[in-house]
Amino acid sequence: MKIYKTTNYDKFKIIKGNRFLNQRHITNLAKALSSVNLLETHPIIVNEKMEIIDGQHRLEAAKTLGATLYYVISPGARLPEVQLLNTNVYGWILKDYLNSHIQRGKGEYELIKLFCDTYGFSVSLGLMLLSKQLAGTHAKGQLIESFKAGTFIVDNLKQAEELANLLNDYKPFFESGVYRSRDFISAIRSLYLKKLVKHSEMIRKLTFVKGKLPKQHSPKAYLRMLEDTFNYKRHNPVRFV
Repeated sequence: MKIYKTTNYDKFKIIKGNRFLNQRHITNLAKALSSVNLLETHPIIVNEKMEIIDGQHRLEAAKTLGATLYYVISPGARLPEVQLLNTNVYGWILKDYLNSHIQRGKGEYELIKLFCDTYGFSVSLGLMLLSKQLAGTHAKGQLIESFKAGTFIVDNLKQAEELANLLNDYKPFFESGVYRSRDFISAIRSLYLKKLVKHSEMIRKLTFVKGKLPKQHSPKAYLRMLEDTFNYKRHNPVRFV
């Protein structure tokens, strides 16, 4: 199939009914393409009317950069093909990025894999623990973007290993999966950093709880639950929140 190239972006049309453009995706794509132009090896697909079947975000990113756009023509393609393609395209997951960077010789990413495999964390949770950045929504996005770009730095390994070991001690006292959830890990990380209580004393207090403690909706809710447990029948209560 012949690959064409152009900088005449106006010749292309968006098929009515296609997905709305995601400006954040366009910005991130343009940023990535500014360092490595992959448009030639990832041409957009259009039909004979120059309607875009696949690649409308690449078109917008190319416009932003003024970059040459590459495309192939698939005669007769229409909206159903767009929907079928978008439904079945397999996007890269974080493990794909991890393995890719390891194959490219990035030792930092081998360390991430070893940590996640050792403690049973997903890549996302591993990054959260291995970075000193707080894991708020904005910070999480920054961590993921730097990870995908191959620039993530492990700057918190010792603390991450300590926290991972502490988290295992909480497992028997909570409903299934809680001790591996992002909100719970954020709560324990906060408690750990504040050094408000001894870990052994917190675990001892949990042994008196009947039944499994339930899943909560936020880190603050977990901290309140742990605070209530720790302060039960205690004369000098300690505030976690």
